[in-house]
Amino acid sequence: MGQIERVQRLLRQPVALKRLPAELRGDIVAMETLRQETSRSQRLAHPSIVRVNDLHEDESGAFISMEYVDGQSAVVWRLAQPQAVVPWPLLAPLVAQTLDALEYAHGEGVIHRDIKPANLLIDKRGRAKLVDFGI
Repeated sequence: MGQIERVQRLLRQPVALKRLPAELRGDIVAMETLRQETSRSQRLAHPSIVRVNDLHEDESGAFISMEYVDGQSAVVWRLAQPQAVVPWPLLAPLVAQTLDALEYAHGEGVIHRDIKPANLLIDKRGRAKLVDFGI
């Protein structure tokens, strides 16, 4: 059984895994920082923020399990629009959801350190979900 199957069975829900660079495993300071960042991210509970489940470490390396979002990044989503341009009526609610998520995170003392279209997911229902708070 693979890592994703083990985590999904444990959590009883679909998950996404973010594999971390192998170099981190040998860096005690980086791993402790990662544990702290994961812990901070776990506190965030907002409909427009991808939920972080846990940091896992095993013989193959370290990875973070998080909420599975059935959708695509804003980069891919934009390219699928006619002429790769998103009309304002489609974009406005996503901007509002993203700003609401950032305001919530800031209120919880968590700062997203890597805002970019690749870290904004658009789910199948057209809702924005922020991911990767610089972990």
